[in-house]
Amino acid sequence: PKNEMEISIENIQNWLLQSRAKGESLKDILTFTARTIYRIFEFKEIAIGLRSEKDNLYRYEIMLGFTKEVENQLRKLSYTLEDLVSYEKFPGIRLSSITDFCIAEDITDQEGEELTYNRPLALLEERKALDDFIEGDYLDISFFDRKLQLLGWLELSNTKTGKLPSRESLKWLEMFATIIGIIVERERLSGQLL
Repeated sequence: PKNEMEISIENIQNWLLQSRAKGESLKDILTFTARTIYRIFEFKEIAIGLRSEKDNLYRYEIMLGFTKEVENQLRKLSYTLEDLVSYEKFPGIRLSSITDFCIAEDITDQEGEELTYNRPLALLEERKALDDFIEGDYLDISFFDRKLQLLGWLELSNTKTGKLPSRESLKWLEMFATIIGIIVERERLSGQLL
């Protein structure tokens, strides 16, 4: 029987093959990407945000695992590059050059903030152990174009185990984000040529 690593590798291969399929829109590819990450890494909530080519603002584009109400609230949000790189606005712990871990305890009391969480009452829960991954915690993994301009981010929250992912899982997720950046840039460049 296949072990977990073999299954994960096959899922990644299928994802890469799917991203090459003709006729697939960027939205289809990114949705398939979110589902693949869900299957392999078991995050309950996955979002992919992208920079708009029209106004250079960043918005949530793909969301998996969110209630319709939360999804609608997230779709209303837009960010400048300065917003996304501001540790004052979005405090976090830098885990690598492209990954931040934002913890629930640092959530500010912004008006309507609770509307962007599936379980806002769970925001009041206390962290019992350092490796707990509680409501309000999320990982942001940035992806870039070849000029190192921020194209978007992969946002992950609520693990099925309630624990932080392993260091190895984080490296796999960073690989996913890097490939997402390549796919997004490729799709946008091919769209411009048309």
